[in-house]
Amino acid sequence: MDQRNRCGDSRGMLRLAESLLLTGLLVCGGLAPGASAEGQAPHIPNPAQPLQGTDEITLEELWRIGGEDDELFFGVVSQILADSLGNLYLLDSQLSEVQVYSPGGEHLRTLSREGDGPGEIRNPADLFFMPGGRSLAMVQTFPGRVVIIDLAGDPAGGFRIGAGDPSQGGFGVLITGRSQGDALVLGGIHMRFSGQGVNDQEFFLARHSIDGTEQTRYLTKSSQINFAEFVISEAGMDFVWGGRWDVAPDGRVFANPERNAYAIEVYAPDGELERVIERQYESWERDQPALREARLLMDAVGRNYPAPPQDVEILETEPNITGLYCRSGGELWVRTSRADRERPAGVLTTFDLFDAEGLFQRQLLVRGPGNPREDSIFLIGEDRLVLVTQALAAYRSMQGVGSDEAEPEEEIPMEVICFHMKR
Repeated sequence: MDQRNRCGDSRGMLRLAESLLLTGLLVCGGLAPGASAEGQAPHIPNPAQPLQGTDEITLEELWRIGGEDDELFFGVVSQILADSLGNLYLLDSQLSEVQVYSPGGEHLRTLSREGDGPGEIRNPADLFFMPGGRSLAMVQTFPGRVVIIDLAGDPAGGFRIGAGDPSQGGFGVLITGRSQGDALVLGGIHMRFSGQGVNDQEFFLARHSIDGTEQTRYLTKSSQINFAEFVISEAGMDFVWGGRWDVAPDGRVFANPERNAYAIEVYAPDGELERVIERQYESWERDQPALREARLLMDAVGRNYPAPPQDVEILETEPNITGLYCRSGGELWVRTSRADRERPAGVLTTFDLFDAEGLFQRQLLVRGPGNPREDSIFLIGEDRLVLVTQALAAYRSMQGVGSDEAEPEEEIPMEVICFHMKR
């Protein structure tokens, strides 16, 4: 089963929006991310420019679905996977279902539906194949659980993630999940209400058994909400689930824990930090449109709370890294906020390519249509890229948050476009 299918978003904040914010999590606070224990792991420094220059990837359209001329309607497509036959599985977080398409774009079936019964889910945030590839795991954010169905859509079990007895104020939230081989890695939050309107939170990225038991903790961060002084903080909610982690075919975990550091930590399956891959990089400072967009997304978070926040705190820069993709042969592809913005005409985005030793070998210019600030990008297997148009607008519409412009935005239906990547 092909597990090398990873999502990139229209911007770093949208990656959080498609997972963390879909069901209105209580994920605010003002604490900085906790430092990872790096021990004596070697650091691999890289210059700002690649060792072997630039290559190009040309996108050749294979098929498209949705859009104004199609009767098909998508809500918010938040994840796309491919099985060993090349069929695509599109997770619609708004409609709580999975649409399955053939490699040629023919609709095959619809899996799951909204509900609380066997094989049903509400507002799923992520999708991955279970180890062995014979079943799909849908990640429900709150209450945090994994709902498993087989490839025909029949219920196949599942498990919950908790933080103690809910009656005592403890509960779990799930944001994301991935698997490679026998590795199953989940990211989420353990929460506990400690009284006096205080919510203690522990963010985690950890390896789990197939029954949901945590085995190895890779990263963690603590934060707290005091509802007496309720502030939504972009820094406080930041963690690696916004597209800044992946699992390699050999089970190693690659993660970028610090938002404005181009530093990728590589963990062995047992949790040992093996090395840190670094690259010289200058964070992209947000212009006024980007600052407005970040505030709109924070406003969307605030709409999910029983009481409005007293303040919203946003950051002056975009995350350095907006996507990590573990590829075959040990290659690592990295998307950055600058690559999504400083684009030559006709270029969708650019990937930084690191070899198996962690050396910055090339940059890959992806020539094709689209705007990574508005659309979502998914790498499918070794040679396909899927673009989901209007991803940011669809998310904002689902949250009931529009643009702050004087004129309302025209709603354009979402399109899913499958390309062949010719390198």
